[in-house]
Amino acid sequence: MVRSSNGHKIRTVSHSYAMPSVIRLNRYVHAPYKGVTLTRQNVFKRDNSECQYCGTRRDLTLDHVIPSSRGGAHSWQNLVTACKKCNAKKGNYTPEEAGMQLKRKPFKPSYALFLRDITGSNHNEWDDFLEAKSA
Repeated sequence: MVRSSNGHKIRTVSHSYAMPSVIRLNRYVHAPYKGVTLTRQNVFKRDNSECQYCGTRRDLTLDHVIPSSRGGAHSWQNLVTACKKCNAKKGNYTPEEAGMQLKRKPFKPSYALFLRDITGSNHNEWDDFLEAKSA
């Protein structure tokens, strides 16, 4: 199954074809797993480049929800984007201990959703083929 992309065409010397936006295979084709690499920039992208405590987009850094000095892992589920002010306020405490609330629970994004979300464009024709957006 092929779903075309807004009337765009791919042209050869003698033919013109609708440019696909989605190509659905009728049988599985093994492809190596492409996970989302845990990097500072990818955490920022997942969190929409905003502090997960106050919502600002300025002076951003990473925060370990459970501080690494208290056994918190360097993982998708324990890292969030935080501004320097909130990170300093939270210090060596958990958000609950510091009286701060996360805007959303940190999660590991799927490869397909991560690609869709970071492109900045919403391809509605993909919705039938991708899993539901994570909260």
